[in-house]
Amino acid sequence: MQDRIKYLDVAKFIGIFCIFLGHFGTSAGNAYWFVFTFHVPLFFFLSGCAENLSADIPLYKYVLKNIKTILIPCYLFAIISVVLQCVFTNTHVEVLPSLIQILKGCIRNHFFASGLWFLTCLFVIKIVFYILRKLLKFKVLVLLVCLAFYFVAQLVITPKPIITPNMPYNIDSACYYIVFYAIGYCCFGAIRSVFALDSTAKKIGCILVGIASFAFSSALFFGKNLFYFFASNTIIYLIDCLFSPLIIISFVLVVSKLMETVNLFVELGRNTLFLCGSEHIIKSLVPICLQIIGLEINLPNPVAAYIYTFVLLILSYKICIPIEKWIFKKLRLFK
Repeated sequence: MQDRIKYLDVAKFIGIFCIFLGHFGTSAGNAYWFVFTFHVPLFFFLSGCAENLSADIPLYKYVLKNIKTILIPCYLFAIISVVLQCVFTNTHVEVLPSLIQILKGCIRNHFFASGLWFLTCLFVIKIVFYILRKLLKFKVLVLLVCLAFYFVAQLVITPKPIITPNMPYNIDSACYYIVFYAIGYCCFGAIRSVFALDSTAKKIGCILVGIASFAFSSALFFGKNLFYFFASNTIIYLIDCLFSPLIIISFVLVVSKLMETVNLFVELGRNTLFLCGSEHIIKSLVPICLQIIGLEINLPNPVAAYIYTFVLLILSYKICIPIEKWIFKKLRLFK
């Protein structure tokens, strides 16, 4: 892979921050439901962007590479979470069902370590997308097929994946989210060109996109969805589910470009695989450690939830990730 692009890493940091925050539920205030409108599409979009930077290798090597870098880490994170869950709750009752869930690919909303489903879903999407782009050659054809998957997920698959995911390895969720991966893959060249900011027109374009997407995102944050301003029906719903995340993603990208010099954000973004895998672990460890000294976590308002989320990310980066990387190096999963 070529040198990493800093604004993509910052965007990943924003995404993982939103995932940690969203899992605090209503304690996050308006952000609770707002982040769920875009944080998962954001990650698949960014993964699609990164696909442009991947080396062109045969399918079997591509599959093995992603088993090594996505599936095996997912299994390890899941097993660690199960072990810690047993230790924390002093029970072995849920071990067998949890292990079965791991074998099924940590199906979204079924496995208690809620963030791990993304990894198995990403694995499925990457393999399917690789095959599509090799078979179809042209990006527009790949995008159209992925868009068809989206409509199948929305209109054909029962139960609807976005509401009630049910298939092993999150195959149904992959049908829904693969279109964001494809859009990221197709748009990356244009994004990179515009973000070069080598002309006045590109600078003005970035400013206008930033202002427009900020206005839309702000309205949505406060409960005003502009897609439903005139009407509400199935077509509007399908448009909203596809375009609302993309508009917010546009805003995230502009903000990320502005913040690409913040090294801490870049480093956190570069470690989102580990942060995702460590979410349940760090969210379980911190309250227990505080209870030992007679303290407990209380999130009285959304600002407290934002601060605590950032603290958890830093603690995970400083404590969990070095240990996990050491383990993975011993297992030769990473260099």
